[in-house]
Amino acid sequence: MKDLSLERFNGNPGASDRGTGSNNLILKTRDLLCGYGSSFRVGPISIELERGEVLIVLGPNGAGKTTFLKTVLGLLKPLSGGIDLLTKKIGYVPQREAFPDFPLTVFEYVSLPLMIKEKGLSRKEVSIRVFELLSLVGLKEKANAKVVWLSGGQFRRLTIARSLVGNPDLILLDEPLTFLDLASQREVVEILGILKDRGVSQVVVTHDINPLFSVGDKALFVGNRVVFGKIDDVLREDLLEEVYGEKVIVIEHQGRKCLIHADHHRPHGNFSYFGRRFPDG
Repeated sequence: MKDLSLERFNGNPGASDRGTGSNNLILKTRDLLCGYGSSFRVGPISIELERGEVLIVLGPNGAGKTTFLKTVLGLLKPLSGGIDLLTKKIGYVPQREAFPDFPLTVFEYVSLPLMIKEKGLSRKEVSIRVFELLSLVGLKEKANAKVVWLSGGQFRRLTIARSLVGNPDLILLDEPLTFLDLASQREVVEILGILKDRGVSQVVVTHDINPLFSVGDKALFVGNRVVFGKIDDVLREDLLEEVYGEKVIVIEHQGRKCLIHADHHRPHGNFSYFGRRFPDG
């Protein structure tokens, strides 16, 4: 049996994976309005994402970033508008993933969903695929370790490995950098960069775009206003102040931009990385 996962993750997607022109489109929304009836609505959102592109989704706390992801995944029904999802091979990394209640090993954590998703694989085929994915996220040497022994950064990388078991064309990641130290953030961003180079599209929800500049292609800001476009085009103080409803500073240094705003670095609990507590709400 041909191992498509090795072909994909060795960076050799076939011609049908790459496509040309409009065939390259992986996700499109048209005036998408998502939310929960009349109590909470996000949109309208119109975006286009091609194969291998990374879309960064940002906005204030409670603006609807996760709601947008859930609607794309089909967990929530759109209130109006449309979604064209041009693949059935989708991976998902949730914002909060609990450590398993029973003592799974790192190998088992990835192999079990793989065997469910692709029935009929031999033990050897399962082993090859799992070790390929663990190598990708830097956890091959931890294969026999219990998942509960992993650090937060290691566990986040493991959840990314698990999201790849079906060879997805598109991965949705909800706050993959939250609660990680700078070294762990760099490791996760490096993995996202590898996946991008290998043709995997990504939608990444985050509060902090700064660590993701190296991999991001497009940005979607949701808040008081919805803004979508190439990162360099939409990272403007005038636009983002409308999104956040407060002062936003964009700094450029040696060709790199940095976004600073009051909601910056406080995804939960309203603490910044510098220990200052922001007012609740």
